[in-house]
Amino acid sequence: MKNIFKNNTRVLFSEKTNPMTKKSGLKITVDDVYNISAYFDSGSNVEQDFSDIQDEPNRSSNKRLRVIFSDDPNNDFDDIVVILLDYMTKLKDVVVYNPTQEKIVFDAREE
Repeated sequence: MKNIFKNNTRVLFSEKTNPMTKKSGLKITVDDVYNISAYFDSGSNVEQDFSDIQDEPNRSSNKRLRVIFSDDPNNDFDDIVVILLDYMTKLKDVVVYNPTQEKIVFDAREE
C-alpha cells in the first residue's frame, strides 16, 4: 500500500495498533485530516468470519486485510478510496466485503 502513494505528498504513513488484536497495522493520513487504517489478520477467527460471509462450504481463507475508511460526508477523499479499492481488487483470490452493506462487493473468482 505504501508503494501506491510513495510520490503523493498528501499522504503520510504511521503505525497504528489494532484495538481488537493489539497487533500493529498501518495508518494512512490524507491531508492531515482523513484517516484509513489497514490491518492484516490470520487464523481460525478469520476463517470463521470468511465462512460467515460467503455461501461456498468448500471455500476457505485464514488471511484478511482489513481496511477501515473514516467517514467522508463531502466525498473529499473519494480519489484515495478508489485507488485503494482498485489495489485491493487486483490482489490474488481477493474477496472485498462491505460490512455496512453486509455483502460481498467484489470477488476475484467472478472476474
